[in-house]
Amino acid sequence: MNKPMIEEERTLARQVLGVTEACNLSGVVHSMSTAVSMLWNISSARGIGTKFVNEHPVMVIYAERCATLTGYCAIGSLNTYGDALNACYALRDGKDA
Repeated sequence: MNKPMIEEERTLARQVLGVTEACNLSGVVHSMSTAVSMLWNISSARGIGTKFVNEHPVMVIYAERCATLTGYCAIGSLNTYGDALNACYALRDGKDA
């Protein structure tokens, strides 16, 4: 395995552990964007694909933090995604969300 790729993956793990207590969604998303680009570089170097990136523990932590910060993981938010989807359709169609 390529040593620089192993170090990049370790760096990503260190960085994402700092995100677990983050309270600023935009900062988390910007950091996630950088991380996913790095994971794609690692994935390409290893000759593997989307599943590696999508299910990588680093991405799972980012996704969970985004979900938490948007209230999606909150108790009682079982239909939060559906509500948000309906609101976006309404906004797209020029209706009040």
